[in-house]
Amino acid sequence: LLGAGINDWGGVSPVTPDHVNPEAPWPHLADLAKDTATSGKILVERLAIHPSYVQNGDDWLDPRFKHPVLKAANASGLARTNSWSPGGGSQIIPVLPQTPGLIRDRHLQRVIDKAEAGDDLDVGQITDLLEARNGDVLQIAEAADSLRRRVVGDTVSYVVTRNINYTNICYFKCQFCAFSKGKLSENLRGRPYDLSHEEIQRRTVEGWERGATEVCMQGGIHPEYTGETYVEILKAVKAAVPEMHIHAF
Repeated sequence: LLGAGINDWGGVSPVTPDHVNPEAPWPHLADLAKDTATSGKILVERLAIHPSYVQNGDDWLDPRFKHPVLKAANASGLARTNSWSPGGGSQIIPVLPQTPGLIRDRHLQRVIDKAEAGDDLDVGQITDLLEARNGDVLQIAEAADSLRRRVVGDTVSYVVTRNINYTNICYFKCQFCAFSKGKLSENLRGRPYDLSHEEIQRRTVEGWERGATEVCMQGGIHPEYTGETYVEILKAVKAAVPEMHIHAF
């Protein structure tokens, strides 16, 4: 059947015994997935409505059903099989399924080879990578890991740095920032400050003596700062510890 071109097994009931034909029941889902994989196909769950109709819900779904159907579907219009969604830091990422016996996708491998050669991928090829499932994701991950190993190796480095927040006075009103001070927040989470060069130097020396090899300069966009102000801050750091690397602005 797979060789003949079918792409959907229809209704499969892994829970109840009410098969269409009790004398020839559907196999267990794991067995069905394995047999499907040996033909180079990946078995995935769909909703009772086919994916193309989910993705064109404005034409095919009653308005009362649109929200519950979309809530039950993923971006491909197939069934959501877990509660994970991007943006939730406390969520546990689901384990990637890997069906035994899955034949590697030759088209996907050609796309990977093209990317590894440094050639640009077209939109369709990029979409193929993003829509990969099951063992195809492992195929992509293996190629990415191989590239990482060739480019940067297996050593992970870090730098001992001393953060110096030279001012919290800022005339920008970025909604995500709980750090900066303006006229409306002068008494919120401490008073406004603008460090002197001497204090910046003291913190630089303190960091160096504790093992830091870098200072990271961070601060608000002070309305009275000019380009020369930033240059003088850099000079102050170098005058205190010439060997200190500066990561700033």
